[in-house]
Amino acid sequence: MAEIRGLREFQRALKELPKGVADKGVGPLNSALRKGANVWKDAAKQHAPRGGPKTGRTAKYGDLVDNISVRKDPDPRSNNATHRYSVSYGNAFWGKFVELGTEAMVTPTKSGAQREYTKTPFLRPAFDENKQEVLDAVSDELARQIRILAKRAAKL
Repeated sequence: MAEIRGLREFQRALKELPKGVADKGVGPLNSALRKGANVWKDAAKQHAPRGGPKTGRTAKYGDLVDNISVRKDPDPRSNNATHRYSVSYGNAFWGKFVELGTEAMVTPTKSGAQREYTKTPFLRPAFDENKQEVLDAVSDELARQIRILAKRAAKL
């Protein structure tokens, strides 16, 4: 399992950012978090199952992997955050059934007494394997954006 280094210090530093850096919907923090979410999205696309018949839902909405996208939470304050991004299935609503399994996907075990859910997790493993890369992308972009703001401020 990956270990995120520096997360507590990073969270503390985010809380100390001046107004304009972490404002809702704009600023360097918004850009940085989107950059990190895109790292997760790219990893999720690599992990997602591919193929399958092009009928029904997949004919209408496309492959699951083509629907994986970054979603910005319209109300992050409901989760005590200023910004919140997630990776979603997009129009491929059946992605959650692939990820978590359903009773319809149950396969009996050899003994027949217990059931196993057939599932193919891809979002969580993609995040777990790339935690540090996500954090690095966020911190690198935030530092880059803050340098840009500092240069602008120096010109005033």
